[in-house]
Amino acid sequence: MSYKPSRQKVLLADLALLAVTVIWGATFVLVKDAVDEWPVFAFLAVRFALAVASSLPLLLIGGNPLRGDEFKAGMVAGLFLFAGYALQTWGLRYTLASRAGFITGLAVVIVPVMSAVVLKRPPERGAIAGVGMATAGLGLLAWQGSLKPTLG
Repeated sequence: MSYKPSRQKVLLADLALLAVTVIWGATFVLVKDAVDEWPVFAFLAVRFALAVASSLPLLLIGGNPLRGDEFKAGMVAGLFLFAGYALQTWGLRYTLASRAGFITGLAVVIVPVMSAVVLKRPPERGAIAGVGMATAGLGLLAWQGSLKPTLG
């Protein structure tokens, strides 16, 4: 027996996805405005400090402290995450928010391509069409009349 969600649940899920997308997209404009006023690393320090402060109670309440190997793995993952945020935020000083969103959005549409490389089997036609349409759509959103690369 398969589960079939109600139309109301599907609509609610679609609206939630739309809301997340709008919030995600808006962050590029907000961060660009912020780094126009603040130094990049000062902004990131405040941003990460707020993230740590909001996450710390969950760690303390959980009662399951991280073991040495887990802590080390978390630190490595955190350093890569920080590097990504730092490079993206620094890049926003030198480019448009829409272009930064385009580059970040490509990370999502590249998943079927990378999956094909790792799994050594081609993606389905629907996935290829989706990657093509998403890439074209992101390109149209980000294009400002020139394909000339910029520093950001």
